[in-house]
Parts: sequence; C-alpha cells; structure tokens
Amino acid sequence: MAHWPWDKSSSEQHSTLSVFQEELQAALLHPLNITMPKDRRLNPLLDLLKSEQNPPKLIEIEKMIGASSKTIGRIFLRETGLSYQAWRQQWRLMKAMEMLTDKQSVHYVAQQLDFSSSSAFIAFFQKHTNQTPGRFIAA
Repeated sequence: MAHWPWDKSSSEQHSTLSVFQEELQAALLHPLNITMPKDRRLNPLLDLLKSEQNPPKLIEIEKMIGASSKTIGRIFLRETGLSYQAWRQQWRLMKAMEMLTDKQSVHYVAQQLDFSSSSAFIAFFQKHTNQTPGRFIAA
C-alpha cells in the first residue's frame, strides 16, 4: 500500500484494502509462548533447561531418561500439543528472539542455539517469523 501510485482510484484502494482486511483476519495466529511439560520422567530435561542449556536432540533425551522416542513424543504431544521437534524449534525461536532483543549478534545467537551456520539460523528465523533477524532487531 505504501507503494501505490498517487493516482490510484479510491474504488481500487477500497477493493485492495478489503482484501487486505480479509486476509489479515483469516491469518493464523502463531503463539509466542511455550508450554513446558510437567511429566516427572522429563525432570532431567527440565533441569537442563533451568541451567540455561539448550534442549538436546531427541536421541540424547532417550539416553538421558531411558525412554523411547515414541514415549517422549507422546508425553510432549499430550502436555504441550506439539511433537518434541516442534517444541524444540519453538523453544529455539523464543530464545533467539530474547537474545536478539538483548542486542546479541546473529552469528552469536546462531552459535549459542546450535545452528550449523548463521545462514541456517537466518533461514530458520525467517521461515518462522517472515522476517530476517536483522529486520527483527531493527523493529
């Protein structure tokens, strides 16, 4: 809309605005919170998170708590509404937003959250927020 020509008719503007409003109302909301599981079998994982460590990969949790990936998956789905992988990604996104808000560099955030590269982190962030980390910081 900011780039509309000055001579765009008011009926064209009204039509476009109507579509915009419909799309905006129909857009899915993405919650910016994370539900923590409470199942006591996951206490080693929760202790890890309390000590400011990243959530490990699923195979590491299997070893840590002695449960299968299916059991862990069922617990997460029941208690958080997300698979473990989706929950872990949401956790990483929330942590990234927190770190970026604290003026941490994109490279540092990518490193701290165990991304293979800054590019991988930027792609992940953009996929989930529709903006680059740089734009997020600027906003």
